[in-house]
Amino acid sequence: MIAALVIGGTVLAGCGGDDDSGGGGGEAQTGGGDDGSVTVVAEDTLSFDRDDYSVPAGEVTIDYENGGNIAHTLLIDGIDDFKLAVASSGDTDEGTTELETGEYRIYCDVPGHSDMEATLTVE
Repeated sequence: MIAALVIGGTVLAGCGGDDDSGGGGGEAQTGGGDDGSVTVVAEDTLSFDRDDYSVPAGEVTIDYENGGNIAHTLLIDGIDDFKLAVASSGDTDEGTTELETGEYRIYCDVPGHSDMEATLTVE
């Protein structure tokens, strides 16, 4: 019983707190895995959950989640035939593409969402 409480407390400790990584303005944050995948969350504040994401060069997988209630898209500037879309709360979409080293602008092309953009750094 005590072991279960210790394990449960450890798991909950990893989930709490406000790290102030909300999108919009503020400090640049990086998010992404060493395996070439990154999760991007669209928010109803017409922003992504971070200003910056990073992944290694090569095959890159983007997991796109709708953290709000309105439809959003995700495109990578300069990469043809890559577009993800999430229509409502909890929707997800995933796409994979080959990216060379550099910085890419990711953005939402829904009318009225022109401020919704972030930087994807490929290293």
